[in-house]
Amino acid sequence: MKTLLIFFSISIPTFLIGQVTLDSASVIPGIGTKVTYNIMDNASSFAGPGAAGAKVIWNFSKMTKGDSTDLEFEAVRGGFQADPGNTNLCEQYTGFNGVRIQYKSTPADLYIMGTRSGITQVSYGNDSLLKFTFPVVYNDAHSSAYYYDNGSRFFPNQRRGTYKTTVDGWGAIILPFGGLNDILRVKIEESYNDTARAAATKTYSSTTYEYWQKGTGSYVMSIKYENENGDLDTVVTYRKQDQVIISPVDTTEEVDTTSIIEIQGKQKLQLFPNPASNQIQVLGNDIASDAKVHITSMNGSIHEVLDYNTGEFDVSEFPNGIYFLMIEGEEYLPIRFMKQN
Repeated sequence: MKTLLIFFSISIPTFLIGQVTLDSASVIPGIGTKVTYNIMDNASSFAGPGAAGAKVIWNFSKMTKGDSTDLEFEAVRGGFQADPGNTNLCEQYTGFNGVRIQYKSTPADLYIMGTRSGITQVSYGNDSLLKFTFPVVYNDAHSSAYYYDNGSRFFPNQRRGTYKTTVDGWGAIILPFGGLNDILRVKIEESYNDTARAAATKTYSSTTYEYWQKGTGSYVMSIKYENENGDLDTVVTYRKQDQVIISPVDTTEEVDTTSIIEIQGKQKLQLFPNPASNQIQVLGNDIASDAKVHITSMNGSIHEVLDYNTGEFDVSEFPNGIYFLMIEGEEYLPIRFMKQN
């Protein structure tokens, strides 16, 4: 993959942030719509998805482009590889092995009916996964149960697990090409096991953050942390400049420029080794020995609050996975690291 480095000069904007509500027209694209996403270069260095909450400003202005991919929305397919019943919209990424996701969309809701990768089709039928109920607003949460059985006597395959969607933030976002208002962030947590002949063959979990802008018909940015049978992967994608609404510089009493200046002026931490198995060393300029350090797992099950002292921390007892380290205060950007034995 060729790496293309892009250098941007960004003015310091202020954002007009008002409570964001998405309806079906904001989320559901038309058949034939094609969206091009840039794939972030070196996603392993990505610092994290940012904070949850209201009136948040997510700053991803420093991302660099590594490659791109197209996402096209298509009609239902019949024939040998038929899409599941009740499907009325499908999304297909570039390439034969690109994942095809089948939806049932109405003005009231959006369900995932099934997925196909290559020639492998998984259809959820009546147990389809609820992604959105319209209007979509901050603090919405929906859970669905994964259930799939291919019904084969000779090659039985079953899937069991959970799918949870939480709208955990709203505000504005800064991408390498400019600022976007009217952003709603959606956190998607998936976990399931595939079994064949009563023996577990595949364990899968992921946490995805999607950032939606009004009227775009698809997310403008996605951060996906995927763990399949112990293999952890991170994929960060964001839409091309001409396919989103770039906000003009604006002024408002709700948010002033200092909030942007503070974000852009934060210092970066250094953390090594990364991945780590036993201990990590964290370095930064002028960190006080009694500064509080937060180490949090992706799912929130671990949240350690420690004194900085020398900046060396024992992570040997932590389960394998992705963690975020943050120093209290406004001076330092959070940093992401991986624990693996």
